[in-house]
Order: sequence, then structure tokens, then C-alpha cells
Amino acid sequence: MNIPLGKLLDRCKDIIGLISRYSLTFNRKKSRYIVDLESKLLLDHANQEISLRRQAFQVLEQLIINQGKPVTKEKLIDAVWQGTIVTDDSLVKAIGDIRKALDDSSHKIV
Repeated sequence: MNIPLGKLLDRCKDIIGLISRYSLTFNRKKSRYIVDLESKLLLDHANQEISLRRQAFQVLEQLIINQGKPVTKEKLIDAVWQGTIVTDDSLVKAIGDIRKALDDSSHKIV
């Protein structure tokens, strides 16, 4: 994935810091998370990997790329499951996994 830095910053206005061309840092409930789009990793404040299924990480990636814009479930399903027929439950599960990983029970991030 090749995203120009300027566009990435524009799309991620409420994310607090930018670590590198593909790594985003944001604070949540006194915790820091790093989303490394290049390595496909979600890291906690101690740089420990937070496990996410591949599809859940891809949904998170699409939400970051499209931050500030509405993203339809159809667009997310097309981008993540690429032609595979899935039900809405697959997307709901992926978003639930992201919320759990980010301790987002209030649904403020996702």
C-alpha cells in the first residue's frame, strides 16, 4: 500500500502522532496504540503486538485510510474479502475484534 504522507495526515486528523510513513500512534484511555500499516501490526504502549485476525486488521486499515469519510459496509466487504461471498456477520465480527483490541467498549473509535 502506497499512501502519500500528506493524504494520510489529512485523513487522520484526530490521531495524535505519526511515527513513520506507515505507522500511526494514537492515545486512548491513557493507553497508546500503534497501527503499523506496512507491517500489518497493532501494537500496545509497550510495543507488544495485539493479535488481530487478518480481516479485522484490514477493516481497521480501511477505516484509517478513509478516516473522516463515511465508509459503506459494501466498500469494507469488497476491500477486505475481495469477491468472497460473506455475510454482514463477518464485518460485525471484525469490528468487534477491533473494539476489543482497542478497549473501545463505548464505540468511540470504531
